[in-house]
Amino acid sequence: MTSLKIWNDILRDNPNPRFSRRSVHSLWSKLNEVDWKRAEDPLTSASLLIKEAEDGKLGNEKVQMINLPTEEGFTALAWSLPNIIARWGGRIREVVLESACKRSLSGLYMLVINN
Repeated sequence: MTSLKIWNDILRDNPNPRFSRRSVHSLWSKLNEVDWKRAEDPLTSASLLIKEAEDGKLGNEKVQMINLPTEEGFTALAWSLPNIIARWGGRIREVVLESACKRSLSGLYMLVINN
């Protein structure tokens, strides 16, 4: 259930709650960390999730880690969803996970490009 669904249910039962939608989302997000957070460091956590997906322990889609060269001053993580690319690759030009123009709360840029 999404935080928006929870908020709408709250408003249906109590049109003037003493708390905000933002507080509901914050609590929902914290409770859902169990589903995706594997470590405090976001790159470590993402690496562990990708490894689980590669091993078939997470989700239904095939996932492949992409090995990147090491560059001083940069840290990067890349992966592919080969079955999705096979199905939709000809139609996808760019998929943005988070804005490449501003950093996420963790200070990371995230962008997926399919040529």
